[in-house]
Amino acid sequence: MILITVGTTPFPFRRMVDLVEQLILIRKHNEAIIFQHGDTACTLSGKNVFLYQTLPFQRMQRYIQKARVVVCQGGPATIYQAIAAGKIPFVLPREKKFGEHVNDHQVFYCDILKKRGLVFPVISCAAMLCRRQKPRRSSSGRGSLPRLITYLHGLTKVNLL
Repeated sequence: MILITVGTTPFPFRRMVDLVEQLILIRKHNEAIIFQHGDTACTLSGKNVFLYQTLPFQRMQRYIQKARVVVCQGGPATIYQAIAAGKIPFVLPREKKFGEHVNDHQVFYCDILKKRGLVFPVISCAAMLCRRQKPRRSSSGRGSLPRLITYLHGLTKVNLL
């Protein structure tokens, strides 16, 4: 299962919806996607795609425990919950310039956690995901696509603790 959550910040997060739209296309074998979309309008659909505006705390904890992949916004609470469950989350921090938050504290926080190896940053949906593109290999043998795509396609193993 892939869990994606935007937390409870009362700002829309369209970039995360765009990311989920692409994940629906590249996931293997219609793997279940749980998407907690908050205040962002969301009409995504597909087999095994489950949308929730909010999730009770206990249910979110169960989903985090069960998830193969956790993708979240850059809020400390969500990241901490994933790390406490033994996961290294893929994080797309909210940014002020997109109207996703009042400032860029999530960007700065995630940068610190990235340097400590506690999160995998998702820098740009557009740069990261190419609709129906096959993963390519570089001459070094490492995947040339970003870590999330590589992980979802199973080309390399990503240490999730």
